[in-house]
Amino acid sequence: VTISMDDELPTQPIIQRALQLGKQVFVPKTYADYSMEFFNLDSQTKIQKTKFGVWEPAAVDPLSKSGADLTIVPALAIAADTHQRLGFGAGYYDRYLAAHPATTSVTLALPVVQLASATWHYQPWDYAIDYIITAE
Repeated sequence: VTISMDDELPTQPIIQRALQLGKQVFVPKTYADYSMEFFNLDSQTKIQKTKFGVWEPAAVDPLSKSGADLTIVPALAIAADTHQRLGFGAGYYDRYLAAHPATTSVTLALPVVQLASATWHYQPWDYAIDYIITAE
């Protein structure tokens, strides 16, 4: 799960509850080559703000190459019919999900970002999300 920015759905309650339940929580760190790794988040994890204003862990111990059981994927918009997601434009999650097909992908969609169908162009490499969770 990402550490949400001010204008995104707050993920801190999700992170706190997962940790209370004894779950391992991993947050992404992105690199200049458009790759992404997930790192364990606990009370010892140092978090830093990137030049884009995104909170990421300082590199420590990445998640195994097999990936996570569940990946909560951010979205600017999500299509209810095809589950196509409009991301932030760099393709980090598309690449990660394509490389880790065993992970279940979920988007938490506020009503304003869920559309009946995609109103944007998407490419074959744009990865559709498995599940959309809304307030309904």
